[in-house]
Amino acid sequence: MFACISGGGIAVAEIAQPGQLDINVFLQLTLGCFLLQFTISAISFLGSCLFNSSGKSLAVGAGIPLAMLACKMVAGMSDSLEKLSHLSINTLFDTEAIVNGEAFIGKLIVLGVIGVIGVICYVAGSVAFKNKDLPL
Repeated sequence: MFACISGGGIAVAEIAQPGQLDINVFLQLTLGCFLLQFTISAISFLGSCLFNSSGKSLAVGAGIPLAMLACKMVAGMSDSLEKLSHLSINTLFDTEAIVNGEAFIGKLIVLGVIGVIGVICYVAGSVAFKNKDLPL
């Protein structure tokens, strides 16, 4: 899906405004968005695999990503609440730094960390589900 969005976005940008799109920045933003979505879905998957009860799995699988988003949003309201943003994985995806071209290697490492967190959560969820005793 993200590959289609990237390809389509680049094609439309080249047709509508030839040469105006910084393709490198666009691809970094798309990759970062994909990795963030991948990690959030991995957290939800892990929550679903850990619990037999749908209430508990929803509380963890949806609660953790929503809590992280809420922390990021509240942190943006005031400078005194800025420390709350560090409780969110969304903070790792720094779109302003990517657009401004700051520290490419550093941002690539951070995007790698986001991806590794996602892989760890998916693997842990798979192991938890495999070892789970399903009540039928």
